[in-house]
Amino acid sequence: MVAAMIDTASLYEVIEALDRQRPADNHVWAWQSAVEATCMIVFTENLRLAAGPTGEGAASGAYGLLRSRFDGQLAGAAPSARVAAAARTGTLRWARRNTLRIRQTKERLERQESFQRWLTWCIENAWVEKSARHRGLFDATFVPHISRILDIPVRDLERLRAASSVPDRLERLIASGARSAEFHATREAYVVSLLLRGRYHDSVARDSGWQIVHHPVRHAVLPAMRAPAGQSFALSMPETFLANIILASAFSQRRSVRLGSWAENVLAARRAYRTGALDAPLARHPRDPVASAVHAARTLHIRCHRETFDRTLDVAASVGFGYLSSVLLEGWESVAASALTASLAAFVLRRREPSKAVISQLSKRPGRLRQLALAGPGRVHRSWRSL
Repeated sequence: MVAAMIDTASLYEVIEALDRQRPADNHVWAWQSAVEATCMIVFTENLRLAAGPTGEGAASGAYGLLRSRFDGQLAGAAPSARVAAAARTGTLRWARRNTLRIRQTKERLERQESFQRWLTWCIENAWVEKSARHRGLFDATFVPHISRILDIPVRDLERLRAASSVPDRLERLIASGARSAEFHATREAYVVSLLLRGRYHDSVARDSGWQIVHHPVRHAVLPAMRAPAGQSFALSMPETFLANIILASAFSQRRSVRLGSWAENVLAARRAYRTGALDAPLARHPRDPVASAVHAARTLHIRCHRETFDRTLDVAASVGFGYLSSVLLEGWESVAASALTASLAAFVLRRREPSKAVISQLSKRPGRLRQLALAGPGRVHRSWRSL
């Protein structure tokens, strides 16, 4: 079985998605990443958390809650010392040769609504925890290259990084916001470090013979594939709907308990799916995949009324989130040595009755996501269908 890495930024999107007042208040990255994380944890057996280039300390806050709930289920994916060293060297070499392109990629990202809303939420809700875990908001290894990309002196970046590792100073910096030149420089360095870390994760996965699932912010800095060939693994409609029910159930509760509820239900679904206990419930109503998903949820004692789920599904359609229909595994042998890939475009849904449209279009698709772990190493892309 091939290990599949998912980066912590993707898992953090579950926290962000459930922190919003309603599903409709989410941006595309947050909702889609939350659905993807739910599906990957429940319906695959090989998921691991990616480790950064300089290691990390203990998790805390909401992210610490998730890590503790998934203890033993989502272990860290630690590469060998040789692979980690090669990935660092390769990432730094690439950054040195692509200073202008990385700067331009960052500028393109900043024009995207999802990026701006994601970054604002991260600053307000995740910076302090992330800084404590990584001993600073951006990787020390990358400082000389961040300096070149942003045209900020190394000594200034080192000072900002040290300051960001002190919780009280970081909280004051966050409070100062756009009024502070230091805040602006720290924000820029944080984004560039995230991009470089994505390149590092990709290299680690390739050289370790693993699969990897990237957060959307990192798509634009990954090595391009030479050809669009790959293996597709579909989710059945009941599986897709069950993942949405798990999120809808969490949203039906007080915000303070949503994350714990989501984790508990994901783990229950994961255990049942791995033992085959969900096979019959998910196939209960062949002509009505929503009814099958609701029946599976009730089998798991997940609280969610059919009406609540329908509203969540229709909101997802009207806002333009789309529906996760399958994942595509592109093998590492197809990775080109250069060029930047474009982020996957988000589609806007225009149907007035999206729930019915989705059911009619996708209900015959077989569920094969559980086979992903046996398919070999590569980069995992997610396919979202808009109707």
